[in-house]
Amino acid sequence: MFEKAEVGANLSDEAFREIWDKLRLSLIGLQQRARTADFPTLVILSGVKGAGVIDTVNLLNTWMDPRWIATTTFVDPGDEETERPLF
Repeated sequence: MFEKAEVGANLSDEAFREIWDKLRLSLIGLQQRARTADFPTLVILSGVKGAGVIDTVNLLNTWMDPRWIATTTFVDPGDEETERPLF
């Protein structure tokens, strides 16, 4: 999966915080550029249960402007939904 992985690489708290803040600002800028684009932007996050997809969605909704985000989930129907299908 990775061509090169640095095992044991360390990053100071200060360097991590600087990268973290720049990433947040970049995401907000990208969101505004995508909002004014002539085409829709779709982000699909997928993974097995417990893979951190929900945490990632929550983090993105926290970092970005949630007024311009529509989050939709697709899960297998439960017993009640199976008993009462849509019309």
